[in-house]
Amino acid sequence: MATKKTGRQSRKDSQIIVRYTDIRQANRTFTDIKTWRDALKAAENTTNPTRYNLYDLYNEAMLDGHLKSVINKRITAIINAPLHFSRDGDEVDEIMDSVNTEDFDYILKELLNSRFWGYTLLEMDLTDGISAALVDRRHVKPEKNLVVKQPYDTTGIDYTQPPYAGTVLAAGDVKDFGLMLQACQYVIYKRGGIGDWAQFAELFGMPLKVGKYDGYDELARKKLVTDLDSAGSAATMVIPKDTDIEFVESKSSGNNNVYKEFVETLNAEISKLIVGQTLTTEQGQRGARSLGEVHAEVEEQIFEADKRFVEHILNEKLIPLMEAAGMQVKGGMFMFGDAELDIKTRLDIDMQLKNGGLLIDDDYLYNKYGIPKPDNYDEMKEEERQRKEDAAEAFKKTGEKKKNEKDKDEGLSYPTEPDIWKRIQNFFS
Repeated sequence: MATKKTGRQSRKDSQIIVRYTDIRQANRTFTDIKTWRDALKAAENTTNPTRYNLYDLYNEAMLDGHLKSVINKRITAIINAPLHFSRDGDEVDEIMDSVNTEDFDYILKELLNSRFWGYTLLEMDLTDGISAALVDRRHVKPEKNLVVKQPYDTTGIDYTQPPYAGTVLAAGDVKDFGLMLQACQYVIYKRGGIGDWAQFAELFGMPLKVGKYDGYDELARKKLVTDLDSAGSAATMVIPKDTDIEFVESKSSGNNNVYKEFVETLNAEISKLIVGQTLTTEQGQRGARSLGEVHAEVEEQIFEADKRFVEHILNEKLIPLMEAAGMQVKGGMFMFGDAELDIKTRLDIDMQLKNGGLLIDDDYLYNKYGIPKPDNYDEMKEEERQRKEDAAEAFKKTGEKKKNEKDKDEGLSYPTEPDIWKRIQNFFS
């Protein structure tokens, strides 16, 4: 199999559709649940649907470490899974040279990202190998098959019509907004919770410095403020000597734990949304090993579903594009799997068939498993044939000898003709 190599990194140079869009900087303003709902309504608008604000929210949500981690877990599982292109049971080295590149890893990543971001459009470059560029999702209106220059435009490029139809690869359902739609609400709540937690830590996590001064001495007050500010970063308070300030802390149990449990709950919801469980991403309770194994099986089933999802797109959509571009892919298919396991399994099957009497050309075995064919192959083959004949003849003679000895031991041997005459003479003598 071909080895991994660096791609040509030409994704952003030759694509026409990608260069058509006027890309703007993502909006990084503070978000809340109302912002999330308004963005969803805009994306669902039947007259002029736009996902611009929704995808800005997605970009902001991806700053959350836990969300990014669990999404990368699924993406990494796909990129690290051995992918093969084979025809008639043989890997096609020419195609595998393009598969084992960074460019193709990028394609796999964006195809799987359609699970999280929703409808995804890639503009392919098949002129020299296989590479692609992502069409900015904020400029794609899949409901109308359009790529627009500005997010709120109502006209643009119809990518389903020539000459663009043969250069784009789409993944995901037209009306699908991806798992990030649900994840965003958890990230918004989590960000607010962590902010409140930080404020709690600032108020109660460090000692409060209180300076008291004579209420009629303004110079003493100013000097006290200066001295306290230079004495460290802890909170300070300057009050007249006759003033009392009381901090009333919540009497509910846990206090600080309420923020921790809130954040852990939201992380658990994100984990269940993306990887279907929690025990492979968070620490479980004692004695949870068996439960963790069950969760790992759930995660594995999701990974297998991702593989099938990507395989379907590659075989049903990418291969026709490759064939139209003149690449020799007819009759072939992409498939995830362990190459070593496939070879061992195929060898076992071949040997069982041959030992069962099926005639298999020796050249097939030499070529299939990369075994060098001896220079004096014909001479060795003749010697092998002669040895088999000699062995068969020796076995036949040995078998006849053993049969005669067995018959004699059982008293079933038949007398020769002289023995018969001798017995007759003895009878009449």
